[in-house]
Amino acid sequence: MALFGGDAEVRRDMPWDQSQWDADLPRFYKGLIRLRLAQPALRHGQRRTVYLDASRGLYAYLRERYHDAGLATRVVVVFNLSGQAQTVTLLADALPVAATCLVTTGAAPEVAPGGVITLAAGTGVALG
Repeated sequence: MALFGGDAEVRRDMPWDQSQWDADLPRFYKGLIRLRLAQPALRHGQRRTVYLDASRGLYAYLRERYHDAGLATRVVVVFNLSGQAQTVTLLADALPVAATCLVTTGAAPEVAPGGVITLAAGTGVALG
């Protein structure tokens, strides 16, 4: 079972007519670049999977960078690749202290105490 789109989507020809381009996509990528530059854990941190449930289309990983004082900078990224809203519960050691939404690909997720995160269908979020 593939988790991502079929071959037809990735092999589609480039639409050279600029009126067909998704103008929001370059802005989104520029925002991701700014986020990476602002978060040391995204540039230099170690990555580990903290949640995976392929049958539900859920995946989460943690990027973590330790500083000289032993403190960690953390960013957790969670994806809901399914066609419906999903809730995932992450262990406390996988969450950043504040768990603030840094970027999302859709509606802002619900982040509840205890590491409970609810994501809309087909969305992802970075929490830091």
